[in-house]
Amino acid sequence: DILGSMLQAVISSSQREELGIHYTSVKNILKVIKPLFLDELYDDLNKCNDDTKKLKNLLRKIYNMKFFDPACGSGNFLIICFKEICRIEIEIYKKLKEIDKNSWLILKSGIKLTQFYGIEIDDYAHETAKLSLWMAEHQMNLAFDEIIGDAKPTLPLSPSANIVNKNSLKLDWKKF
Repeated sequence: DILGSMLQAVISSSQREELGIHYTSVKNILKVIKPLFLDELYDDLNKCNDDTKKLKNLLRKIYNMKFFDPACGSGNFLIICFKEICRIEIEIYKKLKEIDKNSWLILKSGIKLTQFYGIEIDDYAHETAKLSLWMAEHQMNLAFDEIIGDAKPTLPLSPSANIVNKNSLKLDWKKF
């Protein structure tokens, strides 16, 4: 949020208008992603009950998801998607920990920034989005550690999200 606000502040209103740079609030992002995929993931989680196999299948489903924003700006949409699926992953691990205190120990977070794709025409916003996702990953690693008691290390930095500095109207999304 802070980096996105800074981006808004350093760019003139006419330039923001020309480039289509508009901040999208967390509340509005959730209005989109809840029916798009979050509600389904939470329904799946509730249906798993205490079935280890179903919980691990849900983890695999999350680890195979990809998230795309063709005009990602400073990355807020991708950041909120990342944090929300991390929260679901944590809930799954909490259930696995309750079911079997030993078998869950071999599992680590499998959510990777490389699951996230964005296109941004403005170079500053493009770099801000990449940095913001690394920061979000660190925040979720801390949450994972606090709740589960273990987390993957933040350093060295993991491969960044697939965010390119291009014009999304001129880029073939399928190739990207």
